[in-house]
Amino acid sequence: MGLQTPDPQTPPKPARTRLGTLRMEKRAAPSQAMRWLMPLASVAVALLLGVIPLLLRGVNPLDAYAKLFEGALGSLQALAKVAVKMTPLLFTGLAVAIPLRAGLWNIGAEGQLHMGAVGATWVALSFLGTDIPSWLLVPLMIMAGALLAGAYAFLPALLKAKFSTNEIITTLMLNYVALYIVQLLITGPWRDSSGFPRSEPFDVAAHFPEFFGTRIHLGLPVALGVALLIHFIYEKTRIGYETKVVGANPRAAALGGISQTKAILWTLVLGGAIAGLAGVGEVAATQHRLIEGISPLFNPYGYTGIAVALLAKGHPLGLLPSAFAFSALFVGGEAIKTIKFISVFTGEGVQVPVAIVLILQVLVIACIIGGDYLSRYRIRWKRHG
Repeated sequence: MGLQTPDPQTPPKPARTRLGTLRMEKRAAPSQAMRWLMPLASVAVALLLGVIPLLLRGVNPLDAYAKLFEGALGSLQALAKVAVKMTPLLFTGLAVAIPLRAGLWNIGAEGQLHMGAVGATWVALSFLGTDIPSWLLVPLMIMAGALLAGAYAFLPALLKAKFSTNEIITTLMLNYVALYIVQLLITGPWRDSSGFPRSEPFDVAAHFPEFFGTRIHLGLPVALGVALLIHFIYEKTRIGYETKVVGANPRAAALGGISQTKAILWTLVLGGAIAGLAGVGEVAATQHRLIEGISPLFNPYGYTGIAVALLAKGHPLGLLPSAFAFSALFVGGEAIKTIKFISVFTGEGVQVPVAIVLILQVLVIACIIGGDYLSRYRIRWKRHG
């Protein structure tokens, strides 16, 4: 029950040429090995296609990829940066993957992340300057962030369950509402005393604990635990089984007495709450205050979570290598943008723009969609006569 993409009611029309006919034929039973090898093949093909923009820039692709992997995996410090970047991607990837099993698309993880940050900030500012211990304040921030983000996701879930409103549109629109709410708060009642559009810095008691002398923080083990919990729910509980049935065949689920409304509500609301945990981690561990750009401008965690979930085919445990791969790509991309490479055409020094990382991300998504299609269809060539 991984990635569910629309299946056409009729086979694709064959392409006719003078020599023969090219047709797409549906496979009787897609190979499970192919389903799980396809994400690896998608990444490999995306990296291969990424050679083109690098060559257009005049950069040797082998040198660029070598420096990219060295910048992401070449030292303990680099691995720590990857782990920190991986944490919010795990949360937002889960926020997309959980409803995906029910055949739903949660495009609102970015807004839910911001609402989680708002909830955590409200608790931190409410106890600013008090002697509340960290072991009490941090759980309060986590609960407040998850509850507010889950409540924020309840609106599109209710509209989908009661009125069949397209959840892609409603969750996407609410992203912008959440961004404006944050902007309103940091320029209004929560503005820093210095006048900058940001909240007051949190007390040390509101900071997530960090491990191993690095920036790796409490959010990572929480994200891993949540992924294991979601895997258990889908594989070992009745509600998880019923949700997968709804996602695979809503009509059969209705005939079997399985409530589609319940599946819609719990998956979207839980997904929103988990996305909120990403926002809690960003304000409590990375920024230590609420700012406008808690999610990167060029690689927003909420939207990147969609790609992470697609690469993992919606599997909670598959999100671990998927989130690691994307975070390594981002960290490596940040490392190589400061390096001057020797142009293969002019011999002059050239730099790799950070847009290369975005191009690779888009290529991975395109290859995943194409690979999923090829896992269900095979290409047949028939000569005329």
